[in-house]
Amino acid sequence: MKILPSHLAHMRAAIAPLDTIERRAAYAGLSDKRYQWDLSYAAGLTRFFCDTLYSYCDDTHIQTALRNIVAPLNKPLGVTGDNYAVHVLPDGTLAI
Repeated sequence: MKILPSHLAHMRAAIAPLDTIERRAAYAGLSDKRYQWDLSYAAGLTRFFCDTLYSYCDDTHIQTALRNIVAPLNKPLGVTGDNYAVHVLPDGTLAI
């Protein structure tokens, strides 16, 4: 994952309160990717993505971060996304 740990923490803090049982139920039948990106929009992260993240990464990197933050819809809340083993590289980026 190319996203800096501080940026990942910012995303997680904005998204986590919105990932509720009720919201998950409303997305039944839709894709995990749709749910994850809609959560990021609802969290007000669009400007952060455009102004900050897109200066050094692209949608594939953001999607990897979203999968790490938001569990698939068929998993219970509290289970992390893909349960990646994440390592901080010397340059401050994350490697999985």
